Amino acid sequence: VIREVVRLGEEAVEKYPGAVIFAGQLVFGKPGIFTRLLHNYIAFTLQREFHVQGVSFMILPIRV
Repeated sequence: VIREVVRLGEEAVEKYPGAVIFAGQLVFGKPGIFTRLLHNYIAFTLQREFHVQGVSFMILPIRV
């Protein structure tokens, strides 16, 4: 999943220089142990990948 999203982001930035990539991160009111296990940190991994490439990236919290 990560590699494909990074590839798509690279294509978008190539086509539209200065583009900003957005991702959503689920935010739970009372996260339990299963919530932490089931909802990984893909958005944060993507942020690192795009930061290394110098691409603007923003994570938006999504309240559940």
